[in-house]
Amino acid sequence: MTSKRSAILVADIVGSARLYVHLGDDAAKELITDCLDGLARIVEGLEGSVEAKIGDEVVCRFDDAGKAAAASSEMQQSISQIVAESVRSDQAVFLSIGLHIGEVITDPFDMVAEPVTIARHLAEVAKAGQTLITQDILSELPGFYRAMTRYIDDEPWPSNGADRLMIHEMIWEVDGVTAAAPSAIPPPRAGTLRVVMHFEGREFIVDEARPFVTAGRGENNDIVATDDLVSHEHFRVELRHGRCTISDNSTNGTYLISARGITTPVRRETLPLKGEGHVHFGNAGDHTDFGIEFICE
Repeated sequence: MTSKRSAILVADIVGSARLYVHLGDDAAKELITDCLDGLARIVEGLEGSVEAKIGDEVVCRFDDAGKAAAASSEMQQSISQIVAESVRSDQAVFLSIGLHIGEVITDPFDMVAEPVTIARHLAEVAKAGQTLITQDILSELPGFYRAMTRYIDDEPWPSNGADRLMIHEMIWEVDGVTAAAPSAIPPPRAGTLRVVMHFEGREFIVDEARPFVTAGRGENNDIVATDDLVSHEHFRVELRHGRCTISDNSTNGTYLISARGITTPVRRETLPLKGEGHVHFGNAGDHTDFGIEFICE
């Protein structure tokens, strides 16, 4: 038996049951088969191997963590095109993807190895169109991919050496970014040049030199707020290519209040951040003294 440290990618087709209802058994099965074949071509093109196809799921192995990340992004970007080329259908198809790294027996491939089990678990809990990764694989990714992640949560995992899984989301849907060619990122376009934020007498600037700021209860955040409503990493403000976004990672949600008094909830999603106003943690939106002032310039 051969054992090797491997990056494991598990991709699951979301909403396949709906396809069977709308398309019928034969057409739905054909669509899913063609989708999995298309995903396999992406994996093989990035020097990975498809170890198993189980129902609507594909289990893949890579020697290189960066290539596994590139494959996951390309899969997410390409799935709709794969569907269009395979079956004429207006039924939307999405992927949920999990990534982990660890020691795996490769010959024969051990489907019940812990890295495979963890990657399959992440694919199961990921939302449609979402890629979840562990801290283990995050620490081995190139800086380009590490910059495109956000902390989600940690959860117990008794069989893991650390007893907990630190889970992050890898952001693949970014304007102007392709999965396998980070050098092709275009120069910044006209738009927001920087975001100035104020909280408790301190100023925080998001710009080209510092493209994101995190806020939450954890001491590793840029903006640290200690309150019962605040999660470990509550939200993240990011500026890329003139486009500013805010991503909520919290339990209680984030609220934007514009200068005109319009309130916009942000719950486990990413929204554009424009103009000026205040960001609030959860229901703390009722307390204006606990808000973070922002101005997009």
